[in-house]
Amino acid sequence: MPDQKKIDETDTKILKILFKESRTSFTEIARECKISVGAVRKRYKRLWKTGIINGEIMQVNPSSLGYKCIVNIGVTTARENENE
Repeated sequence: MPDQKKIDETDTKILKILFKESRTSFTEIARECKISVGAVRKRYKRLWKTGIINGEIMQVNPSSLGYKCIVNIGVTTARENENE
């Protein structure tokens, strides 16, 4: 089991805000958490550095591009013999 990181109530609130909308500005987060923008920046950097936040994801809405059906296909193959 990986090391569990310790976060406080404010960190939890910041993470909830970012989970809802990852592009929320530090100014808006500061306002919602009732802390300074500098404090948000410092906490965000710590959350990133410790691996609690590990990326940002962009998703494209396929239907907005005219796609009616999206299919993900995975293929696994195995060799029948060593000479292939």
